[in-house]
Amino acid sequence: MSQLSKSIIGKIKKKDLKPTPKWIFLLKRSFVWGLFGISVLFGSLAIGMIFFQVRDADWDIYSQMNEGLVEFVLLALPYFWIILMIGFLALAYYDFRHTKKGYRYNIFAIIGLSLLISLVLGSTLYASGFSEKIENFFQEIPHYEKLHFGKRILWQRPDQGLLAGIIIRIQDDKIFLLQDFKQHPWKVDTKDAKIRPGVRLEKGQRVKMIGEKLEFGRFHATVIGPWRKEGIQPPPILPILRGQLKR
Repeated sequence: MSQLSKSIIGKIKKKDLKPTPKWIFLLKRSFVWGLFGISVLFGSLAIGMIFFQVRDADWDIYSQMNEGLVEFVLLALPYFWIILMIGFLALAYYDFRHTKKGYRYNIFAIIGLSLLISLVLGSTLYASGFSEKIENFFQEIPHYEKLHFGKRILWQRPDQGLLAGIIIRIQDDKIFLLQDFKQHPWKVDTKDAKIRPGVRLEKGQRVKMIGEKLEFGRFHATVIGPWRKEGIQPPPILPILRGQLKR
């Protein structure tokens, strides 16, 4: 036995060092992989919500607005969920780098893998309707809707024939009172208006309308639709392109 080996053995005995049990290494490894899985899972949830918010962004009204395509897209993007997605992808990268062999892979490979898994799972959550259920849950949380300022801005343009809000009173068959998202009251004339599926025109329902502002506080609706779309559909991008070609 060499002098170096004797020295090492002597130090081990002197400090009473003992080998770390294998189960501790396995537990640490499982914990790191678990964090990676959770990060990817929440990233998938965020991507599913992005798909849902993009589909719910009312792309078909683009041709009625004065903004260019880029401005419209910037208004419609679900920034809240995009920021969460980026955050969870960053966490997934950090966790994967701390796995046993994670150091061998570069940042693009790790983020690419995490993004691919999140896209597949996120698409599944969206297609199954789970993203819409999550949205319904978050709707009950105070101030959540304020994070979706894009859609509110799009429909708070009565001068351009776009108005949305909550029905607060039904006056008769052709007129109801609406409170928009800036808390302003409107008397809405629905004569000859096209009522889209999902609209019941009752107190408490949130609606969005296409029409004409008659004067301050009065609005003539030609199309009335529910604030939220129903059913699972792909994001309707074609109406945007058609609107762009018309200009």
